[in-house]
Amino acid sequence: MRLFRHAGAPRPGGRPRRVLAGLPVFYLPTDVDVQGVAPVQLGPGQEFWLTQGSGSITFPEWLTALAPVLGVDRADARVTDLTIGGAPGRPPAKIPGAPLNFPEPKSNELVGIINAPYTCVLGGEPLDVGIAVGARIPLVAERGGSFSFTEASGALVIPAGTVNRLVDEGRLAASGKVTALNLEVEGGTPAGQNVIPAGGIAIPRTPLVRDRQITVPLPGTGTLTAGPFTPASGAASVSVALGSATAELSFDGAPGTGPAECDAPSPKVYLVDDPVT
Repeated sequence: MRLFRHAGAPRPGGRPRRVLAGLPVFYLPTDVDVQGVAPVQLGPGQEFWLTQGSGSITFPEWLTALAPVLGVDRADARVTDLTIGGAPGRPPAKIPGAPLNFPEPKSNELVGIINAPYTCVLGGEPLDVGIAVGARIPLVAERGGSFSFTEASGALVIPAGTVNRLVDEGRLAASGKVTALNLEVEGGTPAGQNVIPAGGIAIPRTPLVRDRQITVPLPGTGTLTAGPFTPASGAASVSVALGSATAELSFDGAPGTGPAECDAPSPKVYLVDDPVT
């Protein structure tokens, strides 16, 4: 699930909004603010919704005076590309009631949260968890420059179904620490980065209560910075996706202490895929 709000301006070379005898007269540098909730993984033919969607377009002040002269009295927009992933045959994806109280993003920036499903292995047994990542994320990478995710934070979520399974096994409480959450970079360097600080982030002792999920903030206080990421020479785009994760877990009341190894989500969950300009 992706909860987002982003503001972006058209890249140079975008479609001209006014032509004369087939020649472009000007490009309109608008700023678009869009927010909503959408799934991060979709299969072929899967029906989905962008829920709680809203948006606005900010036009430059000079357009108000110039538009009547050029005969421009309205503006529109359309989605021309939407990249998806996942197995076919999945049920419709509709996510209502998610919070969208994000701060206003800067131009060419996304602010939001991505919730990704993970399957971990603890003591040879599968353990389903979720990892949420939120940050201020640039939407464009400059050639010869670099970009970072700022004011980043997240959460480790143990769903109610997993909690119920642990309770049925006689486990009373969970504790430990998260030691790794790796990002995978395509088209840039570094190729990967662990955003968890050295020493890990503590999971305080938390009682396991049937039908109640556990949410552990990452970090417990403050925020993190991921990056900087630098586009590779000749790369047309730089993408950053969620990779593997590791946690040290222990449980009261039953055996099961040890490392939980979590492979990267499959299909990939991308945080961003930035064009290099």
